[in-house]
Amino acid sequence: MQSTVALLPRSAGERRLFAVVGATAGICEEWLYRGFFLAVVAAVVPGLASGWLVVVAAVAFGAAHAYQGLAGVLLTGVLGGVFAALYLQTGSLLLPVLLHAAVDLRFLLVPSSALPPLRPARGARRDTQGDQRDSVGPSE
Repeated sequence: MQSTVALLPRSAGERRLFAVVGATAGICEEWLYRGFFLAVVAAVVPGLASGWLVVVAAVAFGAAHAYQGLAGVLLTGVLGGVFAALYLQTGSLLLPVLLHAAVDLRFLLVPSSALPPLRPARGARRDTQGDQRDSVGPSE
């Protein structure tokens, strides 16, 4: 959970960058996982039922988010399946792209003050002024 919380934007600059990344992820991941990946799977396994394509897309998308832990894998897997079903039903990536971007950008609605404080990374140490320093390499 801590590794995922650490990815959330806290400053105004981080929030701007997060908005760009969130929109880009919605576009790129949908093109990759729904547009390209499903086309490859359908070509490799001709005649595979749409339901199985949804399952394959869900498993692949969830596995790609393993860095979020088991809960993240399950949640993104379900979302990946929903996005795949929408794509297969509509024949367009537009709705999955828009929904994916909205899901990613929802974190911008969380005020920085509501986020839990970050804990130092393992192996990090603090100097006498309380600044975090990497335990590897010289101090500044």
